[in-house]
This record gives sequence, structure tokens and C-alpha cells, in this order.
Amino acid sequence: MIDIKELKRLAMLATPGPWRSNSTCVEFGERGTLIYDDGGHNEKDAEYIAAVSPSVILEIIDCIESIRREISELKHDNWNLLQS
Repeated sequence: MIDIKELKRLAMLATPGPWRSNSTCVEFGERGTLIYDDGGHNEKDAEYIAAVSPSVILEIIDCIESIRREISELKHDNWNLLQS
């Protein structure tokens, strides 16, 4: 199972976006930090890494947490209906 708390912690510590990619690197945030392609990765990998920036991960986690709360509330409501 995915450790959402740890993933959230790591995302909050990472360089904020926006992240961008081109054929040779991924640029992280406004600091200009670059990771250059060493020949072992391709452009699609760089595009994927840039697309999964910390802000995207945090938004996905927020959605997961919201869905979990909603499921819990629905279970509670259904239990109460069954008991009436």
C-alpha cells in the first residue's frame, strides 16, 4: 500500500513548481535546478517526471483524502439507515 503520509511529506519538501521538461532535462521550479539526461532516459521520462510535480502529488493526495472521508461518511449514513 502507498504510504500517503510519507509521499505528502516528501512532496512538501521538494522544490515547488512549475516543473518543465525538454529533450535533455527537467527544470524544477524557479531556481533553475536541472537534471540532465545521461543517455539512459528518454524525453517521455522527462515529460512524466515534470508532470508529476509536488503540487500535482499534493492535489492527488487531497482528492484521495476527500474521497476517503466521503466513503466513511456514506458508510456511517448507510449503517444508520440499516439500524432504523
